[in-house]
Amino acid sequence: MTLVQAAKYIVPVSRSAAEQVKALRQMASGKFISASTPGVYQYQENTPAPRRRRIMRDLEGPLTVMPPSNSEA
Repeated sequence: MTLVQAAKYIVPVSRSAAEQVKALRQMASGKFISASTPGVYQYQENTPAPRRRRIMRDLEGPLTVMPPSNSEA
């Protein structure tokens, strides 16, 4: 199997271990400095995930950055 073929099977930890990640976020809430916002990290369960750009890469060509789709909002 090539690296490109294998990459199709990668599952983000945020999906494969969602419950463990949630538990870590809850444990960290109010105890640690936030890496993304000023002040102490506060976990809020119902906040929408930030919209992310999709990056599609042809290993032989240039990098293409696409805006998030409406379904990811």
